Amino acid sequence: EIRFCDWSSDVCSSDLDAARSAAQQVTHREPRWRRLVRSRALAASVLIAGAIAIGAYQSAGQAYRTAVGGVEAVALSDGSNVTLNTNSEIRVAVTDTQRRVDLKRGEAFFDVAKDPARPFVVMVGGQQIVAVGTQFSVRRAEGDTDEVSVVVTEGRVRIGPAPGAAVLPPAEVAAGSIARSGAAGVLIQQQPARPVEDYVSPVLDRKSVV
Repeated sequence: EIRFCDWSSDVCSSDLDAARSAAQQVTHREPRWRRLVRSRALAASVLIAGAIAIGAYQSAGQAYRTAVGGVEAVALSDGSNVTLNTNSEIRVAVTDTQRRVDLKRGEAFFDVAKDPARPFVVMVGGQQIVAVGTQFSVRRAEGDTDEVSVVVTEGRVRIGPAPGAAVLPPAEVAAGSIARSGAAGVLIQQQPARPVEDYVSPVLDRKSVV
């Protein structure tokens, strides 16, 4: 390496170049506090985007509700049928990959079309009831609670916590059984299966999900 020095100052040109380069790096280096603010802003934007996506998903689907004393039958696009009892509300989302019903309040009777590729999921607060092809009723307790009663008249369903909820082992409920599920777990009792007429009025208005 050839170095040109100023003998009067004992400083070489290569040393001066190195010093200038280091000074430029210090000048252009982003302050630590600015990097921290930027990283926190990025994390906040990710959380906001996730919240928006979750809200959009929860608000998706068609809503159905009945007034006090009213009963309604809903024919789903997958061939399943839902009968809403009095003062009940559901939100339905049927796509190519899933069949989901959110029971907001009241009681609904489900006659599920068989489709192993798309399990039929009923969400009740922090719990979910999963079926492939069966008949069952789900009743949500009144008030701010996730307690639910499930009566299976045909086939079998699985009751367990919703994704992200408290970790409890799921329970299988067979036809002729009634299950009561809450924060403490699932209690299953055997009893004669009730026909759908015991849940709802025989006079129904039928609608279809678009």
